[in-house]
Amino acid sequence: MMGLKFPLPACRLTAVLIGLAFLTLGGCGQNNIADQAVQQTGQQNAAPAAEQSRFEKLLRQRQVEITRQVMTEWNLAGRAQDTNGADFVNEVMRRTAMDPLVLEARLAITQSSLNKENSNYQLLAEKGALLFVLGRPQEALAAFEQSLKTDRENALAFGAAGGMADAFRAMGRFDEAIEHYEMDIKFNADENQRAQTQYALTRLKKNKK
Repeated sequence: MMGLKFPLPACRLTAVLIGLAFLTLGGCGQNNIADQAVQQTGQQNAAPAAEQSRFEKLLRQRQVEITRQVMTEWNLAGRAQDTNGADFVNEVMRRTAMDPLVLEARLAITQSSLNKENSNYQLLAEKGALLFVLGRPQEALAAFEQSLKTDRENALAFGAAGGMADAFRAMGRFDEAIEHYEMDIKFNADENQRAQTQYALTRLKKNKK
């Protein structure tokens, strides 16, 4: 995507993007996965009922389609016995998390929530992450910047600086990307995210030489 080696934002908002809990799903049935994903999404962000319903319908449909696709691939690869395991569930959820239709639906719900609560730094950072993954780095950068303006301390802890760094990198603004990767390493509250940002920073400096 966009020539990037790191398709997800450094702020690592994948779980926030569509409210999926990869490792907590107990079963791999199509309806079971979709039901739990929809339930968690609803808990994370209360959107208007009509839009939430549209998202639920899309998620269920895409979940079924992706589940069938992965199952077919695994059967052809001689892994039919593994389709009841956690690896299969995680692969389905990973593909669902990055599915453009699901991401667009999540973006619409996030924007709807922002229309009612436009000073929420977390929703703004989520919007930035979604826009970045959808290949819209300039818009993503604006959302991350707005998140910082809204609540700088918490937005930095949440990883907004890392998201800005990825957007700068995608636009070829490498010095600014390095500056914000370093900022993310300093202020991000999540140790794993800091480690991933450090890796991205090291690779960028190496490739920039």
